[in-house]
Amino acid sequence: MLGCCVKVKLYSIMKFLFVGMFFLHLFVMNAQTLEGIVIEKYAVADSLGSKRVFIPAGSVTYRIYADLSPDAYLQSMFASKDHELVFKTSTKFHNHLYGALYGDGLVDMYALDPEIALDSWITIGAASRKHIGIPLDADSDGSVISHSYFKKRDGLIASEIPQIIKYKFDVVPFDALGGSEFRSSDAFIGVKGGVKGADAQNRVLLAQFTTDGEIYFELNLQLGTNVSGVSKQYVAKSPAENQSTIEGLVYGNKKP
Repeated sequence: MLGCCVKVKLYSIMKFLFVGMFFLHLFVMNAQTLEGIVIEKYAVADSLGSKRVFIPAGSVTYRIYADLSPDAYLQSMFASKDHELVFKTSTKFHNHLYGALYGDGLVDMYALDPEIALDSWITIGAASRKHIGIPLDADSDGSVISHSYFKKRDGLIASEIPQIIKYKFDVVPFDALGGSEFRSSDAFIGVKGGVKGADAQNRVLLAQFTTDGEIYFELNLQLGTNVSGVSKQYVAKSPAENQSTIEGLVYGNKKP
């Protein structure tokens, strides 16, 4: 009789735990872990004065951030058969001769050549080999860029950079020769375990582009939460049953 009671009790506990985990998973999947996409005008070429050498007149440097909920982590930016990842400009992306394809590959040469800070690249958080990107309105630690335009703030926070994993990212538009479009239906860039933003609003840097044209993008992101093993995908278009979309993942009225 005692054995029967123990079995019933264990069954009740397991049922309670299963139901609890089910509703916890359901809550996480329905929670809005991505709050928005932020496009920041990081620098305007015509305001750089006579020290501007290689950047075309009329160019603007844009930074794109994912604005996450406080408990969310950005795990990856991806492209798949049903969800293209697109970055375009109506003219050409500006790329510094000594720049990088990815934010975590940029060498800190700001004292010798401040224009390297305006290179074009994609990333997951990192803005150089030694810095995390942070929106200018949240940057309060001064500047390492030797230009009066960045005298008070530079959008950089010194930090150890986690390993960023790249898969099939053919980012030719961001090499020294430049280009006008990145488009893929099979690519991935991410950080194992995910990353959080450097500011209180949890904004994570995704890309930086300098161009004198109009930009257009389509973003697909995967986010994690404090609930172990639970992730949520946000896609630019046509979300599947287990995916979501929000305004801002597609930017630009029409493709350039």
